[in-house]
Amino acid sequence: MRLQGLPSPVRATGGGLTPVRDVSPVAILDKDAIQPAKPTKGELLRRAAKYQPRAGRAARAAQAQTKAPPRPRHKISDLSEQRVLKTGLRRLHARLVLPKASEILELPRREDGSCRLMRQSFFQRLLSKEIELQGSMPNDIASAQSDLRHLSLEQLLGVRARTLDFATESRTHDAHNSFLATLDRHLFERISLRHLRDGTPPRAPELMQRLGVRLAIVLGARAVLLGGSHGLEVGDEEEGGIEGEKEAEQEQVSQGDKPPVPTCWALPLEDEGWDGARLALFST
Repeated sequence: MRLQGLPSPVRATGGGLTPVRDVSPVAILDKDAIQPAKPTKGELLRRAAKYQPRAGRAARAAQAQTKAPPRPRHKISDLSEQRVLKTGLRRLHARLVLPKASEILELPRREDGSCRLMRQSFFQRLLSKEIELQGSMPNDIASAQSDLRHLSLEQLLGVRARTLDFATESRTHDAHNSFLATLDRHLFERISLRHLRDGTPPRAPELMQRLGVRLAIVLGARAVLLGGSHGLEVGDEEEGGIEGEKEAEQEQVSQGDKPPVPTCWALPLEDEGWDGARLALFST
């Protein structure tokens, strides 16, 4: 657009024609400078859709309304989380303890060869099944509680697997309950440490313990899904241990009408304490 100045208009007065200086120039549009506005992308799409065949539009509308098939899901009902957790611990016992039952009798030692445990004889009899924790004296249990931090994962599982059904609120068993609470803290922390990928630094004990509980629950849930109600006892010596697990997996694969039980599980992690990691992948 170009602006061209016109001669100033004049005004008739008594003394003649006097030019008027306070009138602004008039803008004259050059017709060659006028260009139509370009349509936007959305307008072009609307114009194209307006002239498309109706059959094509109907097919696309039907496709948009078609939803993806729902993802197959598994559901465990009529079972408490505590019972599934016990099943997971039995599964770990079958995997880690039964194949090397004799090795758990080797108690941890210092560099000079002396035993690290203050109550060495108590744990030797406990791990060799000469005595039961339920029937042990409170004084013996209380004095042996501090030695739990030195035991390996297999040794902790060996003790805990025999006390999974022991629960009491009697004041006479306060020492037993305190012993088992300390054992559980070390046990679930060891479970997480065992399953961390090589090179992954351990986190705070509380985080490791919570993750260990979830790993055990996953193992228990998978055992229940594979074996139904029979999966609750898989892992005991009487049930064939790891062989029973393999047989259940083969039987489940042969059943094509049910969705397969996953072998890789994604577990959400707390935002704090894991250096920004949001998920833990656990291969069962």
